[in-house]
Amino acid sequence: MNKQKNGGLAFPTDSGWGQKGMCLRDYFAAKALQGLIANPTISSGLPEASTLQDLAQVGAVFAYLAADAMLEARDAATGDMGGTPTGT
Repeated sequence: MNKQKNGGLAFPTDSGWGQKGMCLRDYFAAKALQGLIANPTISSGLPEASTLQDLAQVGAVFAYLAADAMLEARDAATGDMGGTPTGT
């Protein structure tokens, strides 16, 4: 996924060390997964999973779908994937 599709860096640094930071898509997905795990009401609405591994896979797919939706909403509000939402 290129920079335009992943939202760029969530916490850009200018340290000069290799990795410059986590991409915004991964950050959004982590937050969505955290909320999913923390809220059993939402988790119970997911498709049945026969194992914890299956449940983890379903949760991870959901998290990235939510992250992609957040990036699309952000893009609609800013006109690009790297700006500041209007009205803030």
